[in-house]
Amino acid sequence: MAAAMRQWVRVTRQEPCAICHKPDWCTFTSDGQFACCMRVESARRVRNGGWLHRLAAAPAEVGRTLPPPCDRKLALDCGAYHAALRRRWDWRWCDGFSLDLGVDMAALEALEPAYDGVNEAFAFPMRNGDGGVCGIRLRARNGRKWSVRGSCEGLFFERDLSVRDDLVVCEGPTDTAAALTLGLCAVGRPSCSGGNDALAALVRRLGVRRVTLVADHDAPHRRPDGSVWYPGRDGAAAMARALRRAWRMVMPPAKNLRAWLHEGATREQFDALAASATWRLG
Repeated sequence: MAAAMRQWVRVTRQEPCAICHKPDWCTFTSDGQFACCMRVESARRVRNGGWLHRLAAAPAEVGRTLPPPCDRKLALDCGAYHAALRRRWDWRWCDGFSLDLGVDMAALEALEPAYDGVNEAFAFPMRNGDGGVCGIRLRARNGRKWSVRGSCEGLFFERDLSVRDDLVVCEGPTDTAAALTLGLCAVGRPSCSGGNDALAALVRRLGVRRVTLVADHDAPHRRPDGSVWYPGRDGAAAMARALRRAWRMVMPPAKNLRAWLHEGATREQFDALAASATWRLG
């Protein structure tokens, strides 16, 4: 199987990059065959700005054990976990959480959040391309974000999502809630370079023909060769090209869409900004 067709997992402090040994920015395939390091060069450059490294041939060199592929029989039953959390969900939590985030309560509730008392954090379900819950993203009140152990990477969207003209793709659940507050038909990716397989499956299932990408204004990252990479913009563009659909990119005049909403952005302003973007073919 080609590296591009495998499921990619973001590194963490518990599972740092096998190549540069850093806890952020890099990814690896869930079967332990490849790593995409954003700092250490190899002979093969990847679209997201990193370099591809084969791991399976030299496990002793990397000095760590990679997790097994995400097998639904072995992984946490995230659907049951989320359903149990939702049974204890109180609308007053949603009201307070929506005020903290600066989004409409109805928009936030559409994503079916819950409160995880064990982890002391709000929980958002991550869904696969078929709409099933495959993971749980946690968000503490201080803004810290992580996933329930045993989760698989997925997307943030309404369970009964139906696409109208085109699909708006954001980054993260809170930006997705901001998009829904503006009345957009939106889906959230788990990170600037994650969720590509699930998004491709969703786009095919819903028959989406056009995708509007909302990219964050991330700070530039410098590669070892001195060139610069912008995670939000470049990660979104790489994902869009892989979808093989007509796409355009929107970068709000703020850190992200939710920050722009805080500044008073309206649907009319978003539509005007999107209209100024150029449509491209995948």
